[in-house]
Amino acid sequence: KLISSDIAPPSPPPRGARPGAYDPPRPMADAEAVELDPNSAVKWTQLGDAGGGSVNAKAYNSKECYLKALKLKPDYPEAWNNLGVEGGGTVAGRCYSQDECNEKYTECLERACSEPPAASRGAAAEGSASASQPPMSQGSMGHPAWAGHLA
Repeated sequence: KLISSDIAPPSPPPRGARPGAYDPPRPMADAEAVELDPNSAVKWTQLGDAGGGSVNAKAYNSKECYLKALKLKPDYPEAWNNLGVEGGGTVAGRCYSQDECNEKYTECLERACSEPPAASRGAAAEGSASASQPPMSQGSMGHPAWAGHLA
């Protein structure tokens, strides 16, 4: 999966170029993105979503990519979900089944959705206007996008 910032806008062929002789810039491949930012759990997860790939001359399958993502960010919900889809795996020395990965996904997602963004935590602590706003409903787990999805 690509991030919009990884895609260069298409440019027209140079004047006088033979038809078919010009290749527009291509999107950055997932493996290239990981090589540029090997400490990104998001990029490792995206590489896993693409089926894996070769990073710095080492081949990784999808499951290995999700395991790398979780090594970098143990509370990353998407990597837990995808590891569960792959049947589970060993994270930080503990073997997780598919069901346990799904439970970790839900735990991490609930935690992420119930915590305010870092900027609003600071503002709330200083007693700004955002501190006086009513809390989100319990059903939404603190995030409107998840309303009704987690109960």
